[in-house]
Amino acid sequence: MNTVPSSDFNWRLLAPWHWPMWLGIGLLRLMALLPHRVGLATGKGLGLFLHFVFPYRQKIADRNLQLCFPDWDRSRRKQVIRDNYASMGMGVYELAAAWFKPGKAFHDLADFEGLELVQQLRAEKRGVILLGGHFTTVEMIGRIFLETFHSFSCLYRKPNNPVLAHVMTRQRNRLADHVIHQDGIQDFVRLLRQGKWIWYAPDQAKSFKYSVIAPFFNEPAVSNGATGRIAKMSKAVVLPFFSVRQANGRYRVRFGPVSEQFDGSDPAAEGAEINRLVADCIREAPEQYLWLHKRFKHRGDAHPDAYV
Repeated sequence: MNTVPSSDFNWRLLAPWHWPMWLGIGLLRLMALLPHRVGLATGKGLGLFLHFVFPYRQKIADRNLQLCFPDWDRSRRKQVIRDNYASMGMGVYELAAAWFKPGKAFHDLADFEGLELVQQLRAEKRGVILLGGHFTTVEMIGRIFLETFHSFSCLYRKPNNPVLAHVMTRQRNRLADHVIHQDGIQDFVRLLRQGKWIWYAPDQAKSFKYSVIAPFFNEPAVSNGATGRIAKMSKAVVLPFFSVRQANGRYRVRFGPVSEQFDGSDPAAEGAEINRLVADCIREAPEQYLWLHKRFKHRGDAHPDAYV
């Protein structure tokens, strides 16, 4: 199976040039010891500090917001970008919690909508594609789902930093049913046929064989046109799975509705539907989406470079 490599320790990871990352992992472990509300506040402070000191990719975020929300003025975009950094800082705490807190810490953090769909699909023992997006809450919501309902598998993309890759691989292997390489479509289909649940976020601008150009907030974007094909091959259900972090530190998690549109017959329409589902969740909390990613790249000669 095309899964992630072993997380066995390599002594080369102790070389001095890796010490800063090990320090960062140590700080994550310390953050995981904080009470939940304190951890979120600490993460928010970290995000605001980074917004001030390291304005990394703020121009990209501003351009994305211009394209997605053309009626917003610059002042509103600047506020959302600031809030986005705060949300990403909270996401750092949530990552630390998801990796290092014990399971009991996640048992009463979320309010759920669409639980009847989860219960129905579990009873039917069908494979399920948990269709989500790249939101800052992603690590926390994955752990909450794991501890509350059901084991699941996920896709894997190896980080460039070897220390981070080692730690992430270890945590993924510890928590998830299976961890599948992002190019392991055959393994993806095989596990779905076995009735597994797999978290899947096809909302980034990755150009590949089955990508299509579809509107994302009415702006043409490289989009995933393979979801319906995978669902058809595996006889799996596509279950939308989105969440919003609330001001009180809890999470509102929504399942469904299940769409019959993902049947592989119209990849462009399926790509547009995925974008619509993600956009609907973004509108609820725009600051919680990963705006620093170049969502409108690789669009081909028919569309100008959005980031020039």
